[in-house]
Amino acid sequence: MNISGKLLIGIMAFWVASTWHSLAWAGFNDEFNSAALDSRWEVVNPNPASSISMTGEAVRITASEANGGSDYYYGSNYNAPRILQPVSGDWMLEIKLDFNPTTDYQGAGIILIPQGQDASSSNGNRIAEKAFSGGAKVIRSVGTNVPWTANLAYIRLSKNGCTYTGWVSADGTDWTLNGTWEDSSQTDTAYVGLFSIRQPWTGSATSTPEFDYFRFAENLECMALPEGAVSWWGGDMTAADGLADNNGVLIGGAGYADGYTDQAFALDGVDDAVRITAAQSLKLQNLTMEAWIFPESDGFGPVLEFNEESGVLPSYGPNMGILASGAAYGSATSYASTFLESGAGAVTLYAWNHLAFTYDISSGVETLFINGVAAEQKSVGSLIMKTNYPLYIGRRPASHNGPDDIASFHGLIDEATIYSRALSASEIQSIFNKERHNKCWPGDADGDRITDLADAILCLQILAATSQEKANAGAAVDGDGALDLREILFILRKLAGLS
Repeated sequence: MNISGKLLIGIMAFWVASTWHSLAWAGFNDEFNSAALDSRWEVVNPNPASSISMTGEAVRITASEANGGSDYYYGSNYNAPRILQPVSGDWMLEIKLDFNPTTDYQGAGIILIPQGQDASSSNGNRIAEKAFSGGAKVIRSVGTNVPWTANLAYIRLSKNGCTYTGWVSADGTDWTLNGTWEDSSQTDTAYVGLFSIRQPWTGSATSTPEFDYFRFAENLECMALPEGAVSWWGGDMTAADGLADNNGVLIGGAGYADGYTDQAFALDGVDDAVRITAAQSLKLQNLTMEAWIFPESDGFGPVLEFNEESGVLPSYGPNMGILASGAAYGSATSYASTFLESGAGAVTLYAWNHLAFTYDISSGVETLFINGVAAEQKSVGSLIMKTNYPLYIGRRPASHNGPDDIASFHGLIDEATIYSRALSASEIQSIFNKERHNKCWPGDADGDRITDLADAILCLQILAATSQEKANAGAAVDGDGALDLREILFILRKLAGLS
């Protein structure tokens, strides 16, 4: 099919801001909520009048005007207080900054130190900062100034080869592309960190920015989702569905903690869960459900379950989880005739285990997998599964068997995914073998784990054979490994909130 590039570019121009998916932060991260600065930071503070301190919720990097000031600029000095992390390769960084500069020569933000330099180097780059310039507050990012009146700002920066790209946000959710900067001489970065500056030429006010967090994502290879993926809940500080609109809601005291890949759902084993409203797209008669689990007690723990919520028979549909014996279980129905149970001790406490359950209506076979291997299998015939019920991650809220059959999972659940077919044994094994790798975001052509306008443009360039850039084929939404018109339309619908 021939496509008018001008038409698609015209459509894309309607989006002036990119909506980001939740990033998977895999690398050194600091929420700055401790009493002392993490010892893994390298601290550089040449001016004794400046300081770096913790507030309990943020790190405050105070730059003083005393002793000739605290600058980081050729022809002035390099006394700016700063904290740095060693990095290499391509990456993405996000910070949350609370800062109210009121006069010139006040600034705070992200600093880069190029390859071959040490942390105290004067050869760095204040690549993204909030500052006071020309009588107003601005955010300078990759060489572009954006007016910014609020004290609070979220700043993102990515490195891809020699190209640095910056974004800004007022709320940490909706992001605006700020620009790009290329430096062919700077092929890698030795350090990235946070800084504050203050010179004495415009008064005596110190710079006292507070950084609420530092989140860093390495560009890990992602895993292409097998064909038939319907919904995916990664638990990365959100219960949103990464594939569709089957978004979850945290109930009880459910929260998040460090997971198998980045964050996971953290459940207390009492009443915590994630609830997903019954949806047409989840009414499946061929099915795979799979997730990574980290059990923290040896009790009965449902992992994924379609549940009717009233306790009337049949009170639940397809389900899988763990038992007090350390066995795993799975079943296409709530009846004993379809119940699969592994041997005792098959699931390891306080360790990551992968569970999967499949049912194929044409063969009538259901299979339970533990850590990529089929543990139990049974022919149960052609069934009508109750997938028209709400779906729960980590809880059985009601049962026709009474209160003793109601339970919650205690521990962590990560990367919960539902498919519209029974995955093969080799596909389940492949998911397990992709240790610690995130699933690819659908439509994420450039591999930055965000589906945005840049992906649509790259797909268009590839389709028009004007780009030689390596694309993330795992993000093909139809599973064909090609980034073409289907992916462009998918991305545009995502940006418009239509899918």
